[in-house]
Amino acid sequence: MVVVLALVLTGPAARGEIPALHEVIELAPDGSARVAYHLQVAVPPAAGAPTGLRLPLPFAQTGPFLLEGATGWTASRTEDGGVAFLDLAPAATQTPATTPTDAAAPAPATAPTDAAAQAPATNPIDAGAGSITVRFDAPHLFKTREEIAAGGKEKPLPFGDISLAHTFVNTSGHAIASFSLVIALPEGFIFQALDEYSPKPGKSDPGFPYRFARLGERHSLELLPPPLRIGDRASVKARIREASRPWLLLVALAALALAWLLRFRPGGP
Repeated sequence: MVVVLALVLTGPAARGEIPALHEVIELAPDGSARVAYHLQVAVPPAAGAPTGLRLPLPFAQTGPFLLEGATGWTASRTEDGGVAFLDLAPAATQTPATTPTDAAAPAPATAPTDAAAQAPATNPIDAGAGSITVRFDAPHLFKTREEIAAGGKEKPLPFGDISLAHTFVNTSGHAIASFSLVIALPEGFIFQALDEYSPKPGKSDPGFPYRFARLGERHSLELLPPPLRIGDRASVKARIREASRPWLLLVALAALALAWLLRFRPGGP
């Protein structure tokens, strides 16, 4: 919270804006997830700050980062004040260190001008536009009923329900003009209830900032909050469960229907 407060006090106007950040979480039956950040960037670096971008990372653990559409960029996990971040940085920032070694050659007079002309093309943030997708694994976004029973510290929810919660706090240092969160359940799972969500709709809002949909064959929940200022949060808390297979119930109902027909057929007793 201290970090969030410090970011709020600095103000988004001096730090630019992230045009779009869309978070997609695809859950597995064991509670782990495959996460993707689909990011559009047009953010000038803060004055005196190194070129790059710091994004919130609301996961206790994360696997290796895979970057798409971001040639020459690196991604790493860092922590500041107990808060985890995903740091994106252009790997090309280290190349100028090798150019002074060729000072004796006749080319150095033109090399700096060529490097200055080419650098913005490899840096989507500085160039004013860009699209980056970062994929990574995040284990244990929810505990299975078997894990809860084995731990013995929590009481399983009734009716086979499983608790699922996720919170995204904008600690990036930039306002996010467009944010969305998609949580896709494992195949064969359904949403039982949406217990909490934020932000809540205002009096003038036309509807709720969420909708239930499908991502392929998966049931999914999409949260569509208004633009996130620095320190704003988007969160959901839901109950999910495995979809019941009503074969036994259907067989039992068919047997009852057959017995009823035999019992009350015309001409019967």
